[in-house]
Amino acid sequence: MQQPHKKRRTGTEIWGTQRHELCDDLYAPWGVEFGPRRMSNRKLWVCCNKKDALHVYDMDNNMELPSVISDSKTKNWCHGPRAICFQPGSNNMILTSNTGVHVLAPDSGQTRLEHLYSINHDIFPMGVTCSPGGCFFVCDPVKDSVLLFDEKGHKVTAYSGTKTPFGICFADQGTLCVTTYFNSSVSKFGLSDSQTLTKLSTIDTSPMTAQGVCYSQKTREMVVAFGYGTTHSVCIYDKSLSSSSPLRQVQADFGECDPTGVCCDPETGMLVVSEFKKNRVRIFC
Repeated sequence: MQQPHKKRRTGTEIWGTQRHELCDDLYAPWGVEFGPRRMSNRKLWVCCNKKDALHVYDMDNNMELPSVISDSKTKNWCHGPRAICFQPGSNNMILTSNTGVHVLAPDSGQTRLEHLYSINHDIFPMGVTCSPGGCFFVCDPVKDSVLLFDEKGHKVTAYSGTKTPFGICFADQGTLCVTTYFNSSVSKFGLSDSQTLTKLSTIDTSPMTAQGVCYSQKTREMVVAFGYGTTHSVCIYDKSLSSSSPLRQVQADFGECDPTGVCCDPETGMLVVSEFKKNRVRIFC
């Protein structure tokens, strides 16, 4: 199903200054991620959890592109999309949704998706991230574990001991950062050549509920979205996670909008925040 191209609306609020506000037709936006630059113009993908849709934005030309809508061909994988990442090398998209983990191949323009295969056996997937080598990690808060799959989607192992893992991302030097939903914490792990995870540090974020997390290659800092509980904010931490006190907060009034997903453009450093309850996405520079 295709929609007409739309110009994005600009916001006014003040990472620094808010550049854009995406709120046309968004319903419960969750995961946000930039597509690989080398494929075409820079694309921003937005998971609309309660609309069963993936929205796509051409960031270079300031245009909304045709959305991927749940239909007879996509409903098995596009039902309740949650989080996405892209595999280095293949550029395949890894999508978590209500129906499992799905591997999809975008076309050269990143506007259409071919379903390659799904992993939907006994898993409740939330956050997902890819290693530089192409394997991917998936958070399962029901089983209190982080699952590791190789680049072909074969399960390698499950790391237990992390209560209700929600968001996950790769940071610098092959380290992993994981947020925990009900445990209100952010942990940093080292990943060895033998695929062993070693906890390096943990910060307590209570009473704030940690959700989405990303690493800014531009500023070399961690960005964490807090929502659901009493405090809704987006905070910036030192990449080592050495202190529970954030370096600063994004200068915006998030009210009770439930910021859920965050991502940073590796080229420009601009920050994207999805606001689940406000049905919008905001972009900061």
